[in-house]
Amino acid sequence: MRLNTELDQLRSKQLTGSESRDKELTSAKNKVVRLETRVKVLEDQLDNQSRAAASPAHDLSGLRDDLAESRKKEAAAIKRETELKSANRDCKMQINDLERELHEARLERYKSTS
Repeated sequence: MRLNTELDQLRSKQLTGSESRDKELTSAKNKVVRLETRVKVLEDQLDNQSRAAASPAHDLSGLRDDLAESRKKEAAAIKRETELKSANRDCKMQINDLERELHEARLERYKSTS
């Protein structure tokens, strides 16, 4: 029974970590794409204009800062994802070990009752 409880806890821990990691990584990637698109649009506008407007130049600078920050967050999310994958592998190995122990314990109990 203790082994079954541990198995259930490890499986639930594995699912919870995976969901939050996926949401965070998707959010960071989407923000990077949006910001890169916005930077490209503003750069194109600056190239096409005969006079430089202060507002888009200021927006561009702010967007570049936001883009750099988003890229850092994305890199951090990717690093966390890698760490979570490693922890996930460890949990799976632990689950396999516990399942094997449970199987062996059941075999022993079956052999002792036979």
